[in-house]
Amino acid sequence: MLTDSWSSSLETVMTPMTVPAWGSFATGKRSGKHGCYDFVVPDGSLTDLRPVSGNDLTADTFYKVLAEEDQNVALINLPTTCPSRLSGDDGNIVITRGDNFVNPSELVDEISALEDYKLSPTKAEKSEREYLNHIRDLESTRFDCGRQIYDRKEWDLFLSYQWNRLDST
Repeated sequence: MLTDSWSSSLETVMTPMTVPAWGSFATGKRSGKHGCYDFVVPDGSLTDLRPVSGNDLTADTFYKVLAEEDQNVALINLPTTCPSRLSGDDGNIVITRGDNFVNPSELVDEISALEDYKLSPTKAEKSEREYLNHIRDLESTRFDCGRQIYDRKEWDLFLSYQWNRLDST
């Protein structure tokens, strides 16, 4: 049971897009200070673009600072955390996008639900109801994985970005 948890709505920043806003959340700085302005950045030239990654943040995140102070940190589904800038070797956990989305990777063997874990829904379903059921199942799996990770130990910082859990209809 969660005892010392809270949640709140946050106001966005300028530019109110996912990557710059999450970069500001994580660093406490505006885009001009953390270096991420959009979903993509030039890759060698202005016509070659690639998605922004956590490596593009030019300022330290508050969770990296906490981890360096030997605090236990778990980050689940947070934008700009791929690739992980935290080491799983020191007990920290990061679940994010990418091929190696679980850090430490051994966690997949310990939490079986991670085998079915997806970061976002696919639109391959045939009907709206099937798509909504897919989202409900995806979020249920994500929630269950987050709960198992939360229950593993005492966390100094546990951040999980989830959609609202949907009831079955």
